[in-house]
Amino acid sequence: MSNPNTKDLLIEKATELFYRFGYTKTPIRKITENLGVKNTLIYYYFQGKDHLLYSIIERIADDLIGGLNEIIGRISDPLERLREMIYFHVTLLERKKKPVKVFVEDNDKLPLEMRLKIKEKERQIYDLYSRQFQALVKAGKAKNIEIPLITFSLFGMINWTYRWFREEGTFNLDDVARRTIEILFSGILLGTEMTGPG
Repeated sequence: MSNPNTKDLLIEKATELFYRFGYTKTPIRKITENLGVKNTLIYYYFQGKDHLLYSIIERIADDLIGGLNEIIGRISDPLERLREMIYFHVTLLERKKKPVKVFVEDNDKLPLEMRLKIKEKERQIYDLYSRQFQALVKAGKAKNIEIPLITFSLFGMINWTYRWFREEGTFNLDDVARRTIEILFSGILLGTEMTGPG
C-alpha cells in the first residue's frame, strides 16, 4: 500500500475516526484495521499518533490561512473584506466539518512542541483579522475599539459555533455566518450603536 496516496489515506481515515470517537479513544490499531494495513505502515509516514494528529490540524489551519489570504488579496474594501473573511471562516465547517472538529476538540492533546507550532499559525490568523479591524478604524468606519478584545471575541463566537452547531438544527451555516457578522458589526461600526435594556 506504500504509494503517493497512502499518507493522505491515513490522514483521511484518522480524521474520520478522531471525529467520531475522539483522539484519545482511537488507537492506531483502529486506523490501520479500517484501512486493512499493518500498524507499522503508519510509522513509515508518521513518527507516532501525535504526529498524525498534528498533520490533520496543520492542514486545516493552513486551509483557513490560505482562504483568508485569498480574500484579503481579492477584496480592497476593508468592510467587505472582513465580512467575507468571517463568512468564509464560519462556513468552513460546512466544507471541512471533520478536521475542524478535530482542531477545536483535540488541539490540546498535542505535545508542547507541536502545540507551539499550531499556536504560531493561530497567531497568523489573529494578525490577519487584527489588521482588518485596524484598517476599519483608520478608514473611519469603526469605533476606536479594543482590537485584541474584539478579535478574541470573534474567535470565541466562531469556535463555539463549531461546538454547538448541528446540521439537523434550526439554523444552517449561512444563517449562522450572517448573524455572526451582524452581531459583530453592530458593536464596532460607527452609526450602529446598540441601545440598552428599556
